[in-house]
Amino acid sequence: MSFSRGLKSKSAKVWEDGYNHPFVQELGNGKFKFYLLQDYLYLLQYAKVFATAVLKSDTEDIWQISRRRSIIFSQAKWMYIANI
Repeated sequence: MSFSRGLKSKSAKVWEDGYNHPFVQELGNGKFKFYLLQDYLYLLQYAKVFATAVLKSDTEDIWQISRRRSIIFSQAKWMYIANI
C-alpha cells in the first residue's frame, strides 16, 4: 500500500465525521449565504473594535498594522458583497 493510500485509510473516520458534521451539511443544503452574511456582520463589528484600539494606541506599530488591516478589510468586504 502506498504512503498516501495508507494515510487515506487511517483518516477515513475523521473525514466521514467531518463531512457528516451538521455545520458542513447545512452549508451544503443552502445555508452558505446565511453563514457568509453572519461572518460579514461579525467582521464589521471586529473592524470597529480594531479601529478603537488603533485610536487609543500611542505606538507607531499599531498604525502600521492598521494600514495593512484596512486593505484586507476593504478587499474582504467586496468578496462578501459579491457573494451575498
